[in-house]
Amino acid sequence: MDKKKATFFERDKKNNERTQVSFSPCKALQPIVKGYMIIDCEDGIDLETLPSTSISINYIINGNIRLKQDNGMMADLPKAVAFGIARKNQCFTFSDNTTLLVIVLKEGAASCMIKMHINELFDQFIDLNELFSTEKISSLDGRLGKQKTYQGMIQTMESFLLSVVDCMTVDAVIEEALHRIRKKKGLISVSALAEELHLSKDAFEKKFRRIVGTTPKHYANIVRFRDLIHKSYPHKRLTEIGLDAGYYDQSHFIRYFKSFTGMPPSNFF
Repeated sequence: MDKKKATFFERDKKNNERTQVSFSPCKALQPIVKGYMIIDCEDGIDLETLPSTSISINYIINGNIRLKQDNGMMADLPKAVAFGIARKNQCFTFSDNTTLLVIVLKEGAASCMIKMHINELFDQFIDLNELFSTEKISSLDGRLGKQKTYQGMIQTMESFLLSVVDCMTVDAVIEEALHRIRKKKGLISVSALAEELHLSKDAFEKKFRRIVGTTPKHYANIVRFRDLIHKSYPHKRLTEIGLDAGYYDQSHFIRYFKSFTGMPPSNFF
């Protein structure tokens, strides 16, 4: 398993001390798994995710993690939980001595193992006990608890994933739609895309939501946002940055940016 740069938790203003390592999936799971990440911390830390197009499965091997809710209250996460696509940033507090294993799924691949309309996960987290048999999760818990190395944890999780996967292929139409949206960096007409794929707009949107977990328009908006934040903008003004990303004007750009991050772009860059 090859180590790669981890990008799941992307905001950490306090630069908290932690171990954060990423791994590539085994060959058998490459069609549906984007990658794994393990976060290990001795002292409590606060981390933040930005809107992402990926659905993730998260397993707290040790410790406790709390999620800040919209009302400002903190909620304890289940030990094993699936996170759907979220429309905005999410803030997490890790307790002392916490180890978290994250499985980031490829877009459209969650339906290969989760037997529900994936859009039901949108802006939600669901205990894995509600998605898979209690026996499988209990067995996974026991086996993960015995692992002393990161590699052992990953191999144990991969064994579980292979046991719950029904197929290794994403719907061909949806896969092509995802490819075209990413190629255009989110700047694409949903109506035109549906026509190119020989579907009515309504049928395309319903299928996309069911398999990917959100609407094609919202997915495209996240793709555009993520392309924007991962670019370098030396000496550029906010208006120029927004126009380069396809926003109509600065106010339009600021409004969209705040909807994703909860802050204006001037506070982010």
